[in-house]
Amino acid sequence: METSKASGQSTAASRSLRQVMRQHPLFFFFLMAYAFSWVASIPYVLSVWGIMPEFFSFTFILYAFVGPTLAAFIMTSITEWKAGVLRLLHRYVQWRAGWQWYLFTLLGIPALFLLGSNKVDYVDQQ
Repeated sequence: METSKASGQSTAASRSLRQVMRQHPLFFFFLMAYAFSWVASIPYVLSVWGIMPEFFSFTFILYAFVGPTLAAFIMTSITEWKAGVLRLLHRYVQWRAGWQWYLFTLLGIPALFLLGSNKVDYVDQQ
């Protein structure tokens, strides 16, 4: 009997959270985007500290996109359900610019980041 009561309380709590998220979608979008971006930056920070292999140092490019994208899909699914998520996915794959701009965005900008982040070791010359 207590088990059903506890599960009923968790269902009510999740429903109320969804209602609050529907009432304040912009606040929760930015909250989740910020939180997911920080969580996604953990491999980069750990690779800079030497805890993870240096291979993960390229992830600094990705964490700027992971948080807002994930937050957008979550908030769209909460506020507009399946139809909204399908519209959002359709916007992601819509090709409005020439292919060379997409190639530049996907390859050129990360390459510029990697070239600009070249580590230079300064040796103390005493």
